[in-house]
Amino acid sequence: MYWRAGRAMQSNGLPAFPSIRMEASMNQHAAEELVKAIAAETHAPMETVSRMYEETWAAFSDGARIMDYLSVLVARRVRENLRSLRTDAH
Repeated sequence: MYWRAGRAMQSNGLPAFPSIRMEASMNQHAAEELVKAIAAETHAPMETVSRMYEETWAAFSDGARIMDYLSVLVARRVRENLRSLRTDAH
């Protein structure tokens, strides 16, 4: 590994670390899979789960310095909120 223009590079000339765009794309795919799983588990519409996930992600990530477990925390909160909505409706 070496540095070029302030970036860590592999000996083959490719970046040593995934680009932010690639990482965002991977995270987007993981988020979509989580939304599908939550919708299936809770029998809630995908649109509802997706909106709740995005809103919760925005709230939790605002000012967050460590993002490693954010998706786990967001998924947990969305599930809790959906359960709460179901019990309030009955």
